[in-house]
Amino acid sequence: MLKIFSPRSADKRQIFDTCAYCHGNKTNDFVGMKPGDRYEDYALPFLVSEPIPPEDPQGDFWPDGRPTRFNRPQALMQSGCFLKGQATCTSCHSIHASKYPHSLKVPASQTDQLCTQCHQQFTGAALVAHTRHAAASPGSRCVDCHMSEVPTPRRRSRPW
Repeated sequence: MLKIFSPRSADKRQIFDTCAYCHGNKTNDFVGMKPGDRYEDYALPFLVSEPIPPEDPQGDFWPDGRPTRFNRPQALMQSGCFLKGQATCTSCHSIHASKYPHSLKVPASQTDQLCTQCHQQFTGAALVAHTRHAAASPGSRCVDCHMSEVPTPRRRSRPW
């Protein structure tokens, strides 16, 4: 019987594996991967010791080997929210149907809403205690610490 994958009925792990299959690092080897298989059983992580492939100029890493770009499946897999089974790709992104850049569910100016949909405890005094910044200041934005931009000479703008 033919089954069609539906993110609405899939668990968070299945959603991740499905998204990562196409949107993962470009050094992956997916020979034999079938729906329902685990991404990491077929993916070959892009290692800090490898040269950056020409088709993937954004393969930047921190000195300890963690990816600097959050949109890497291997970076998401290392996050506490993913490890607890609480976050997946569709926690923040719409599936191929968003009016916002990067298929986000909200405009970039409101990305903290993506975090506070689960982390509701970080409001008011708790937010100030967590960030050590005034609640309305840029220093209290989730993305400024947890998903900050990392400018590097290796990151290139594409002509399109």
